[in-house]
Amino acid sequence: MPASEITGELPSSVFVHRNIANMVVHTEYEYALLFYAVKILKVKHIIVCGHYSCGDVISAMQKKQFGFIHNWLRYIKDVYRVHQQELDDIDDKEERANKYVELNIIEQVLNLSKISFLNEEWEKGEFLYIHDRILKNLNVTTNNREGLESVFQFSKKAGEIF
Repeated sequence: MPASEITGELPSSVFVHRNIANMVVHTEYEYALLFYAVKILKVKHIIVCGHYSCGDVISAMQKKQFGFIHNWLRYIKDVYRVHQQELDDIDDKEERANKYVELNIIEQVLNLSKISFLNEEWEKGEFLYIHDRILKNLNVTTNNREGLESVFQFSKKAGEIF
């Protein structure tokens, strides 16, 4: 779903950058995108949005080699390194994974706040906000009308009434 639909904004008014687990990775590519959004497009709100049951975070929790993607997962593992005791104290695997997702989002907000050109915006008195968000799957899925009350089920028979 386009970000503009989620936020209720006009198309093209929301600049979206997606990557694995919403990591703030210190590369020229990532910084160039962020610089363009903040300095050129004058974006005032940055949202680091994650979701529970994130496959990338779950992959990072494993002691398994994932080939090339392991280089990216290493950044998520750094979040574990910082919060190891807190995460290790959680016995339930799903609860631990969800806490890991939350901590990852927090760390990425903090990583963004340390970037020099974002600090320059604050120094100039610009109102730039970095927000955390998390999406929660409510496990509601439908692919047919069987669960709908009859009043909402359309009929091909013209004029048929409930």
